[in-house]
Amino acid sequence: MTAEQPYSTNNTGMPNMLTDNELLQHYYVCNTKQEETGKELNSAIMKLEELLNTLQEKISILDNPSKQQLHQLTQAVTNMAPSVHAIGACTAQQQAVILKFSNLTELCISRIGELSQSLSGLHKSFNELRQSSNELHQSLNELHQSLNELHQSLNEPLEVLALHQSCVATRDKLLRQVAGDRKHIWKKLSLIKSIHRLDSMLSLRGHGVSDDDLSYFANRWANLRKKLGIEVDSMTLQGFIDIFTAEGNRVAHERFTFTPDELKEFAKKVDDDADEAYACIIGIGEQLSIIRGESLYSCDREKYVPIS
Repeated sequence: MTAEQPYSTNNTGMPNMLTDNELLQHYYVCNTKQEETGKELNSAIMKLEELLNTLQEKISILDNPSKQQLHQLTQAVTNMAPSVHAIGACTAQQQAVILKFSNLTELCISRIGELSQSLSGLHKSFNELRQSSNELHQSLNELHQSLNELHQSLNEPLEVLALHQSCVATRDKLLRQVAGDRKHIWKKLSLIKSIHRLDSMLSLRGHGVSDDDLSYFANRWANLRKKLGIEVDSMTLQGFIDIFTAEGNRVAHERFTFTPDELKEFAKKVDDDADEAYACIIGIGEQLSIIRGESLYSCDREKYVPIS
């Protein structure tokens, strides 16, 4: 219901359709007119009271009224007629206003009833809305709880995935490090194996190797062993044999063999004078090949025969 909604009236003399504002305007006009007619009625009644008082005074002094006195009395009564007519007119107007007030009051009562009914419906709708709001709030709380559980369940695999990725990265890093270390170790073992042979060769005095050559090669390989972290005094041939067993040597020779270019490249990494270190390797290899009939390295990895 809106403030400007029209209403129909029955037997009131008012327009059939009135808005709330029009109804209030009519009520205001009726109230003003009632005040005006009330003032007129009061004035007419007061004037009639004066005439009645005058008539009563004249009647009270009459004992045996003369013809003139009767005429004056009749004239006084005649003079009262306009006032009586005015009172009647004012009374009729007052009755019309009262009827209009009554009709407006009925309209107001009807309007209030409709408003009350609308308010009751609105109150009922508000209660239903509040109940729905409470249910929605409860549903939102349940949804929030479900979202928290879902977020937690989503975080768990993410944490596991992050941990897995971290483990994989660490594993790959370790595998790369181990692969690099393994390659370096096997190359180092192969070079150390050559050192074994050179150490053995140092004991070949009287077999065609001069003391000067042995001394020169021994000094060069001593320096080379120091660069490899092998102490000359503490690490003897027997110490090498104890650390690297026959099985270890066999695996080392099967896994890694070196061509002259590889030996030269590796010598660059362990000795400042790469050419001289390479000459030592080749020279002693040739010495060993002559004396023992052995080969220090093989260019053909497929057909490599380990040094016995």
